[in-house]
Amino acid sequence: MKPWNRPNGNRCAWEGCDRSAVGKSKYCATHRQAARAAFMAKVREANEERRAREEEFEHLLGEAEQRAGSPLAELAAVVVKPGTCALARYLKSDGWHKGECGGVESPPFPTRSKAEAYRQVLTRYGYRAEVRPL
Repeated sequence: MKPWNRPNGNRCAWEGCDRSAVGKSKYCATHRQAARAAFMAKVREANEERRAREEEFEHLLGEAEQRAGSPLAELAAVVVKPGTCALARYLKSDGWHKGECGGVESPPFPTRSKAEAYRQVLTRYGYRAEVRPL
């Protein structure tokens, strides 16, 4: 918002502060530093949450890998929908790709049972997943 459009003119937006805003900032010099520190703390917290989520996804995929049972001689892939959820974004960075009918698709599994094991684990954790024969 431009200084001339602000309700209090070119004054600091910090509640109770009557000093002039500095540069293009909506805060005075003191409060600008405090606002920046609060913003950076929020960014660090979001990064920590993302790392924790990615560790959970790695655990989830490790569990699916262990559950793979007896082989059936058929190639299959797992599709996770929607393709915009946090798990789908993580899987894209892990080698999965955009599916033909939406979602994110795994690389081909050598057996349908392995793909089915992945699907079971993902659905147990609340994600929408399906097996697609190749």
